Amino acid sequence: MRRIYFIILLALVSFTILTSCHKDEVLIDDTTMPESTTEFYEGGCEMRFAIPYVPRNPISFFNINVTLYPIDNMIEPWSLTASIMVVNTYCYVTMNVLYVDMSSSSLPDGHYLFSMRDNQEYARYILEIVDSKVVNVIEPYDYQFKDISGDGSKLSPFIINTSSDFKEFLAAVHSDPIHGVGLYFEQGADITLGSVDRGVQNVVFAGNYNGAGHTINNITYDAIDETCSKVGLFSELTNGAEVTNLNLQGIFNNINSKSDVKSMCGVLAGSVSGLVKVSNCKINTTISTSNNTYCGGLIGHIASGDITIDDIFIENVNITDSASSTGGIVGHISGGKVNISNITNTVHSLSSHQEYNLLLRGKVDVGGVVGYVDNATVDINNVEFIHVVDGENVASKRINATQSGAGGIIGCTRGSIVSVGNST
Repeated sequence: MRRIYFIILLALVSFTILTSCHKDEVLIDDTTMPESTTEFYEGGCEMRFAIPYVPRNPISFFNINVTLYPIDNMIEPWSLTASIMVVNTYCYVTMNVLYVDMSSSSLPDGHYLFSMRDNQEYARYILEIVDSKVVNVIEPYDYQFKDISGDGSKLSPFIINTSSDFKEFLAAVHSDPIHGVGLYFEQGADITLGSVDRGVQNVVFAGNYNGAGHTINNITYDAIDETCSKVGLFSELTNGAEVTNLNLQGIFNNINSKSDVKSMCGVLAGSVSGLVKVSNCKINTTISTSNNTYCGGLIGHIASGDITIDDIFIENVNITDSASSTGGIVGHISGGKVNISNITNTVHSLSSHQEYNLLLRGKVDVGGVVGYVDNATVDINNVEFIHVVDGENVASKRINATQSGAGGIIGCTRGSIVSVGNST
């Protein structure tokens, strides 16, 4: 009898301890999501909010690594540890966020992609944050692929193996209102793409694409009898985009401008803005234009933002008949902060070197790296171009402007801060 009383007493004590430990933490009832709350401290804040997600793991309280990707603001993503409490059909998230600018008193208002991955599942939600408080939780576009493996997380990226996979990827990004922010894609093999599908040509990309050393061949676009504005593998790279370890080969013919809109063309992207990184890429492209356009071997136009371009090998860049702003890497920069480094068309061996083709010809503002820089801050370092020319023979000139503004690095600048270092 004493043993039975002791067991009952022990159970009562255990229940009291468990309930008292969590009485201040149980902020979710059985049917509704609680209101978000935020506590501020110097240099950061502790945010608490609910998401409509229950992991397969039956544990009701655990810590997990999460990432916060800014959608509207040019800020690097945060990698954080969050506490997750599961109550019925919801998770209550508690996470500490340190401000980027330690003098700030709040997180910048805007939309953020919140992602977390437990051992079995990857969850993503869009958070609308005002005054460092989550005011809305939105479910993002659901990527459903036929043959593409992976879940889009950094640990398990979507794997693209064929041209069909790539076109399916383009179509999905085209349908996604936030353009793939926070998602990871990796190329698993060389791809021969073929003619750009007009239906998915206007693709804005803000995710992470790792070519893994593979090539996308035969990117073609022939604009005869039509007008186009932003032409490339992607129409635009925007805030959050990162492209790495990718080889590109493309041909773009008769790129035209409308009377009131400039056309922009590059083998990777027509236009770039926001916080964007491009690195370790090899480019092989031929571009012909018929009127006033911005053409670059890699990118046609940088509009604004904080852009990093690093480690680009020019296997072949041939741009002819351009009317304005022609560059081996970027055609036209019209704002923002741009860092360009480690650019070459040359492979060195112990006894010799092999230079590859760089041929740029236009009317005005033609540069080996950038055609025209306007009201921007540009830092260019470690550029090596080797050209074999035949005296003053015009036909042999690698970088040539028929009217004005030709340069080995930059064709022309206006109202900008430009520095060039360690370049030949």
